[in-house]
Formats: sequence, C-alpha cells, structure tokens
Amino acid sequence: MVVGLNQRVLGLKSLGPFGFSCNIRPMLLAFLVSTNLAWSKPKIEIQSQPKPETVLTQTVGTAAFQVVTSREVKAVEMITQALEKEFHEPSVQLSPNNVSRLLFEIAVYRESQNLGAIKVDSGELSKRVNMVKARLEKNSDWKKLEVTDAELRNWIERKKIAMDFLKLKASSLTTIVTDQEIQDYYEKNRAKFGSTPLADQQNNIRLFLQRENQKQRVQEWLTPLKTEYQIRND
Repeated sequence: MVVGLNQRVLGLKSLGPFGFSCNIRPMLLAFLVSTNLAWSKPKIEIQSQPKPETVLTQTVGTAAFQVVTSREVKAVEMITQALEKEFHEPSVQLSPNNVSRLLFEIAVYRESQNLGAIKVDSGELSKRVNMVKARLEKNSDWKKLEVTDAELRNWIERKKIAMDFLKLKASSLTTIVTDQEIQDYYEKNRAKFGSTPLADQQNNIRLFLQRENQKQRVQEWLTPLKTEYQIRND
C-alpha cells in the first residue's frame, strides 16, 4: 500500500482540494529539498580558548631609577646559586626576600660606583661568566629566561661589586664588645647556658654580640640608601 501511495505521490497528476487536476511534483521537490537542507546544516563547534602562557616577566620593583622584573630576580637567584662557592656571601644579608635583596643589591652597587670603592678584574669576570654557562646550560628554567651574554656579564659584575662592598662596609661597622656586655648577656641568659661557666662561653658570646651589633649597624646604613636610591617594592 505504501508503494502504491508513493507511486501516486510521484505521479504527474492528482486531484486538488476542489477536484481540479494539478501537478504536485514541484511542490514535492521543494519539500524534499527544504527538509534535506534542514538536516544537512553544519554543526557549529565552540572551540576552547588556548590557555595563556605563563608570564615570565613582570615589574616587581625599582631601584636607582632602574626597573626590576621577575625575570631578572629569577636569573640573579640562579646565578647566585651557581656561583655559591665563588661569591662568598657576607654574613650580613641585605634581605631574606629575593626581590628586596636584589633591589638593595642595586643600591649598594650604585653606592660603590659613586665612591669608586670596588673594581672587578675582567679576566675573573669572564671566568665566572663561563662557569655559570657551563653549570646552567642544561637547566630548563634557565633556558626559559633567555639571558643574553651581556645581561649575564652585567649581573655577575654588579653582584660581585655589591657583595664585596657590603663585606667592606660590614667590616668597618664591627664594634668592640666589652667584658661587661658579655657578663650582662650571660646573666640574662643563664637558663640557656645551664651550669656552663662564663669562662667557657665568653668567646662564643663575644662573637654572637659582634654579629648582632654588626647586623644592626648595617641595617642603619641601608635605611638612608632606600630613600637615596628610591627603592620601591611593587
């Protein structure tokens, strides 16, 4: 019966609603075409947006009118670790924070340059540059920073001068600890020393008090440098 109906539908003639003969083939074709187009519309796929790349460089502060970036902080940190034995960092640190330490390092370097206090041998500098290259050449984090030879040389020279000047300054700020100061510290901290007599702890106490006094004096020296060289931590 379906076949017969299809044959009638596909026939050339059919009766209209009022009994008149009409040709329905054009109407049928239009219906089939419109139906096919509706089913064949392409699907619109929403593509996910690519994830943004990790930002390797952003401004973290300024010192001596120089903008410091996170890239530079990371690079100097890796250089310092690579040359840990060669740099012989002073006992007094500029700051425990990496960013603040670099900002003060720039200020101390500029102060040394203004006074002409420290010079770096060109041959020694080249040797340290080659050391860093050799020790970090396979480090993936170092490769991402894309440090140029000029940057590497400048950063090593700056750190060497700043550290040497800091040592020189700290040495000049070392104070003499009196026997009375040692006695007072010992009496205030008897619980820590227990039954150990003062004579056995005298040298240790003297060194400790010297270091503490030195740290305090270095911080007092650094405080005006922060203003003079306009150190700002973003």
